[in-house]
Amino acid sequence: MSGGTDEELGLPTIVYGAGETGATVARVAARDPDAGLNVVGFIDDDPAKHGSRLMGKRVFGGLDALPKAARDTHPGSSW
Repeated sequence: MSGGTDEELGLPTIVYGAGETGATVARVAARDPDAGLNVVGFIDDDPAKHGSRLMGKRVFGGLDALPKAARDTHPGSSW
């Protein structure tokens, strides 16, 4: 579903956890449009993962990075 609006792609979603479980969530969301999720990034408490990418999406940092991640991935949000 390329080039669609946010509504067509699903709710912009930041997944907490950039390990196997986070990757599974992102794969399911990408594969199942009924999930209604568009994974736009990850946060993780492991500093070694900060700034890396998982499935092409950025790992922004720990939980304290959530507001910035929300602003960066969804301009116009109220964060």
